[in-house]
Amino acid sequence: MEERWDQRLSRVEGESEQIRTSLDGLSERLKALELENEDLRLRCSEAEEQHAKFVNLFVVAQRLSSTLDIREILETIQEIVVNLVGSEQFGIFLAGDDSQPVLVAEVAHEGSPGRRPHPRHPAIREAMEGRIYVADGLEACPVAAIPLRLERDVIGALLIYGWLPQKCAITDTDLELFELLAGAAAKALCAAAFRERDGDNLSALVRESLARAARGE
Repeated sequence: MEERWDQRLSRVEGESEQIRTSLDGLSERLKALELENEDLRLRCSEAEEQHAKFVNLFVVAQRLSSTLDIREILETIQEIVVNLVGSEQFGIFLAGDDSQPVLVAEVAHEGSPGRRPHPRHPAIREAMEGRIYVADGLEACPVAAIPLRLERDVIGALLIYGWLPQKCAITDTDLELFELLAGAAAKALCAAAFRERDGDNLSALVRESLARAARGE
C-alpha cells in the first residue's frame, strides 16, 4: 500500500515537473513574442513617421512648383528644412562665374553668421560635384550640404548650418528627403529666375522651344 502511494507521488511529481518545464517554455516564448511585438510596433511607428514626412514633402514640393515668387520659394524651402529636415539655419549657394560658389540666401539666428562656412569649404565642393555631404559630428558646420540638381546639372548647394536640439542622428529617410528636396528646390529657383529675367517673352520662348522640338532639333 505504502509502495503504491510512493509510486503515485513519484508520478505526480514527475508530471508536475513536466508542467513546470512546459510553463517555463511558454513563458520564454511569451517574452520573445512581446519583444517581437515591441520591435514591430517601433517599425510601424517609424514607417508611419517616414510616410508622414514624404506626404508633407510632396505637399510643399507642390507649393514649390506652383509659384514663381522667389520669396515664397525661399519661405517654402525654409519650411521644409525646419519641419522635415530638422534645422533652422541654412544657406543657399549658387555656382559663381569664377567657379567659386556665391551665397544668395540665408536663414540664421542673430549672431550666428559666424558659423557660415567659407565658399571653398569641402562640403560645398562635394555638393557642387553632385554628392550629398554629411558631417561626422552633429556640432560641425555645416552638418550637411545638399546639391541643387537639375537632372545632371548642379546649379548650387543647400547648406545646413546646424541641427535642432532634438535631432540626434541622420537617418536613411533624411537622405531620401535630401534627394527630393535637391531636385524640387533647384527647379523652383530656376523657374523663378527665368520668369524674372524673361517674363515678358515667356510665350514666345515656349513657342520657339516647341517649334524646335517639332523639327527634331
